[in-house]
Amino acid sequence: MSRWWGRLAGALLVCAGCATIPFASAGRPPQPLPAEVISYYQHLPATMTARLEPLGSEPSSRWLAQRVALETPSLPQPIRLDWYAPRVPTGRHAAVLIFPILWGNDLGVRDFAQGFARQGIHGIIVYRPKDKFSMEKPLSQLEEHLHTSVLQVRQVIDWLETQPSVDSQRLGSVGVSMGATLNVLVAGVEPRLTRYVFCLPASHIAHVITTTKDRSIAKKRDEYFRRHGLTASAAEASLTEILKSEPLRVAGAIDPGRSLVVIALWDRVIGWRHSLAIWRALGRPPTIWLPTGHYTSLLALPYVKVKALLFFEDWRPGRHRAARLLQGNSRFP
Repeated sequence: MSRWWGRLAGALLVCAGCATIPFASAGRPPQPLPAEVISYYQHLPATMTARLEPLGSEPSSRWLAQRVALETPSLPQPIRLDWYAPRVPTGRHAAVLIFPILWGNDLGVRDFAQGFARQGIHGIIVYRPKDKFSMEKPLSQLEEHLHTSVLQVRQVIDWLETQPSVDSQRLGSVGVSMGATLNVLVAGVEPRLTRYVFCLPASHIAHVITTTKDRSIAKKRDEYFRRHGLTASAAEASLTEILKSEPLRVAGAIDPGRSLVVIALWDRVIGWRHSLAIWRALGRPPTIWLPTGHYTSLLALPYVKVKALLFFEDWRPGRHRAARLLQGNSRFP
């Protein structure tokens, strides 16, 4: 019991130290993307078949939880979703896509999905492809994974546009850690997403991978370097050239007035310089500053979740109807 009290006390101390920059009245306008970037992430719409099964053993009165597998002949494996649909009156409702952490599990993000469903908004966890880093493949496998992940999210949005319960004019996204980095890439190239939350996003991906102190990454990285006779500097130079999916390339296309960022000031996994670099590239949007490291930021997750839900509050059923009457004074669609 004392362990749980200690965790609670730690969470309270972290939240007490959180600071949020208020919403700015004006920011830089989104910048157009170069033609080669648009072409690189272009995808062909495909007919998708959905396999659905209940998620969880006990039905909730607040949401309908389903596991979805989207299949199409062009994909070697299904796109996996966990969909928390609100139990609200029929009609079309806003949806928020949620992108998980590096290892692709649901740590932290399931709370976001359930929170949105409670508010009458679809919360949809979108998992990346189940590609495992191979010691035998070239470094280009990292770019292939990121590129495929972006294209699959765009295919998910294609499918959501066909769903009668989804309002395709109100689609947003939330990403955590690696999911936040993917969120920047998707938000930069996907105009159908119109509001975004980036929790612990990174920039200069090549440098982060080759220098991070994260043990789980460093162990595999160092073993890969030994097998292929690479130095850290040589690997970084190669990755810098290979990684077209660098968030800094697309961040300028994202509207800071539609964004919320969460940054951990003592983040040694990403590095505070890289956190600030992506924040500046995003146009210095409203930001929650956490007095934590990368992993200890989990202590502030309840606070961040509340802030994210408030960020989408006017998308709630009833609230959106009232907001439309004031559309001339609203910043958001």
